[in-house]
Amino acid sequence: MPLQKKKIGCYKVSRTFKSYVDFDAVDDGHDAGKTNASNGSRLGIDDSSKENFTSGSNLTVDLTNGGSKEENLFLQPKLLPGEVVVKCMNNVMKFDNMSDNKTGISGALCCTNFKLSFITLDDYPSNLRLRNLLLQENDVCLMNIDSVYQVINGRRKKLTSSMNISGDLKAVEIHCKDLRIYTFSFKFCSQCDSKDLLNTILYHSSPGQVQLLFAFDYVGFQAVKSVHPSSWTFTMIQDWETELKRCGCTSWRVCLSNENFNICESLPEAFVVPAAILGKDVNNLAPLCNGRRFPTWSWGTSDGNVLVRMSGVFDIERQSQILETIKKGIPQPSSLQLFSLDDLCPSVREINYSYIKLQGICKPENAHSYWKQESTYLSSLESIHWFHYLSACLETTLKIAKSMASKKDSVIIKEWEGRDLSCVISSLVQILLDPFFRTQYGFECLVQKEWVALGHPFQERLGQLGVEEGCKSPVFLLFLDCVWQILQQFPSSFEFTETYLTNLWDTVHISCFDTFLFNCHRERANAYSKFCELRRLQSAWDWSLQFTKQDMIFFKNPLYILTAQEGISHSRPWSLACDGPLKSHIRPLTLAKKAEDRESELLELDPSVMNMQLWRQCYLRWIPLAQVVGGDLPLVYLQNLVIWDEICALQKLLESPQEPVNLRHRRVASDNTLYRSEVDSSGGVKNNTRIVTSSFPYSPIGPFDWGHFHRVPSSSYLHVDVVGVDEELDE
Repeated sequence: MPLQKKKIGCYKVSRTFKSYVDFDAVDDGHDAGKTNASNGSRLGIDDSSKENFTSGSNLTVDLTNGGSKEENLFLQPKLLPGEVVVKCMNNVMKFDNMSDNKTGISGALCCTNFKLSFITLDDYPSNLRLRNLLLQENDVCLMNIDSVYQVINGRRKKLTSSMNISGDLKAVEIHCKDLRIYTFSFKFCSQCDSKDLLNTILYHSSPGQVQLLFAFDYVGFQAVKSVHPSSWTFTMIQDWETELKRCGCTSWRVCLSNENFNICESLPEAFVVPAAILGKDVNNLAPLCNGRRFPTWSWGTSDGNVLVRMSGVFDIERQSQILETIKKGIPQPSSLQLFSLDDLCPSVREINYSYIKLQGICKPENAHSYWKQESTYLSSLESIHWFHYLSACLETTLKIAKSMASKKDSVIIKEWEGRDLSCVISSLVQILLDPFFRTQYGFECLVQKEWVALGHPFQERLGQLGVEEGCKSPVFLLFLDCVWQILQQFPSSFEFTETYLTNLWDTVHISCFDTFLFNCHRERANAYSKFCELRRLQSAWDWSLQFTKQDMIFFKNPLYILTAQEGISHSRPWSLACDGPLKSHIRPLTLAKKAEDRESELLELDPSVMNMQLWRQCYLRWIPLAQVVGGDLPLVYLQNLVIWDEICALQKLLESPQEPVNLRHRRVASDNTLYRSEVDSSGGVKNNTRIVTSSFPYSPIGPFDWGHFHRVPSSSYLHVDVVGVDEELDE
């Protein structure tokens, strides 16, 4: 998005730049580095230079009549509706990622009520393919900031909003929840202003109240039509009734006993219980359960077997009474199996502890740390147990899915809190058994149902309001990683891609949307009544607010083979790729082949630890040294897009009412896809070129030196222009 700059009449603007080295040296005004002639404010320090450097910039404004005048050019970030600048400071240096604080770029650092934004006049090459419309490349949402460190003589000191910042403030590291690291230098800034800016960042990145989040100030895009205008929220009776009808469960009903949340605060006002029990039974049995969370229906089949979630029971002797109540919704002779997730799956604390170690592997402090851990990379991954926890969740999921598919059993998944691992396992079971949840729209309905409506504590687990460290845990990321693992084993069974999953994790940390801001629907309802009046907050499922149609192509899996339950006709899930020549988004779901029973639809994955892989796109995309230029799986994905384009174009020809044409004289749209080398005479990547790396469609935080990247000897540096499927055929 373009920068907003202060107008200076018809003046012609030119730039001069001075650089200095060594944070601890006395600033005597002498130059310690040379200005890069090709890039006015871009600096590079050779190995003979001092360890650190920073920069300041002077902007010279030349008048049209030949005179000159020194004037500061005021830079501002691109602001969203409702966004305001809180604090802004010039002459800030942003160091390149993994450059050991030796190269960087000068600009202004601004903190708004939504983001931290670094603005520069430099027009350096951007290799980022997937662009978020809400954030520029050097922007980070305040809710995405995980921790802030003051760097003193190479040592880091973690800062909090309640601390007094002491000593000279020369360098700061911003660690983000998506594993990015930003390093800024304030050497040529006023110490008072620097501390004010840092205190502003600390305060606004960890507000004490939910109404201070930007979602309550974000007043734009109110006229934008939702991508899914009929999306289910599972907070109303109609949503649950529609899902019951879709699944064919006739012995269950929607219960409204929790109206005004008078039974349980963490459950929605409407949820599903056996049709044979009365409201007074729910009122009497709910106090026996932890958090008063009465067992709730999640999913089922027309055969009568169901999946039920429940929390722990205080009096274990009375647990049988609750189980007998659930059995009233299960036809005989179907059996009821109970799976205790507290025994089978990792705890919330174990997940968080493992993820902190995973961050240490995927967020090296500098290039030296990266190369040092390279030799022990595999053993380090093994020691943190992240793969073991993924394997344990998937193994439990497969056992439950097989029990429901093969034995036609009904299953209760029990967890003491009933709001964390039960969300993970319940969602994964439905993905393995129901093809609808493998579509993008179905997956979003699944997340809305199992996580948002049924009360996963997003606010606590993601640390959005500065909660205690003991409450934080990336349970939702563990779930997305599990889905990614399944996607690797069944690449043609999902409508969406890993890029969609990665963007969903990123969206969790954007404070424009209310979907992942609350611990339960009661908190959301209270916030609406107090702070929103008649205005609704934005939904995270409105992807058009974040991405263009061209970018959303990367959400679509070209290998997807559409399957659906026989006898059910509902609108095809919205997806960009379906909006092409075939217009398949208006056609009902159809079976690719007839399924004999539910067991044939089961994805029988291999949950063993040896089959777990590191989700590189999500965890390693910001590390330049970890990228493979011109290689790895993204090229396979791009080639699949080409083949998919050809299939769509050929099918359009076959369905065309026009007279048959000689295909030898025509070419399909995908022939327009360009794959051409972009290398210079020395074998390096040309300047100003967009290239494919193993992080495609992302690129590490720039600018960077492509010459230091890993390379595959047989690979070329590709410039890829994928033609959309709605392009007309060429003659």
